[in-house]
Amino acid sequence: MGEINRIVRLLDDLQKGECWIGVNMEDVLSNLGAAQALSKIDGRSNCIWQLLNHVRYWRLRVVNRLRGSDEPPGFPDMLLPSHQSQAEWEKTIADFNASYETLRTAILSFKEEDLEKPSPKADQTYYQLLHGVVEHDCYHMGQMLMIKKYTQPA
Repeated sequence: MGEINRIVRLLDDLQKGECWIGVNMEDVLSNLGAAQALSKIDGRSNCIWQLLNHVRYWRLRVVNRLRGSDEPPGFPDMLLPSHQSQAEWEKTIADFNASYETLRTAILSFKEEDLEKPSPKADQTYYQLLHGVVEHDCYHMGQMLMIKKYTQPA
């Protein structure tokens, strides 16, 4: 198994597989409605909805970097839509899942021999970029899990 396939496997496991930490993104998002996705632990933190869009933003930014550009996606980082209905939350989840598929496809299309080449971000190789996006997803998944735990209705 090549390095590209190992990285994709880490991403797959984190999204919906047997992640070594015992939980994956699908687990965190299951049984989570719009109201709870808007909840904050202390009133100051980001909510799950913002964090989910933040992860989506950076996944798509990484896709752009894999394609040789450093352009941001067509929406702001930490996006919290003005209309915050259950239907909009479900759309956000669908967009999030689509960002996983887009990133996965982009990684699988990337040439393994280019992993050590510099990415469009200064002082970063494509190898570091790809491991970084998996680490980034994991970090924010942990935040979402904590917010979910501490904002669950009694």
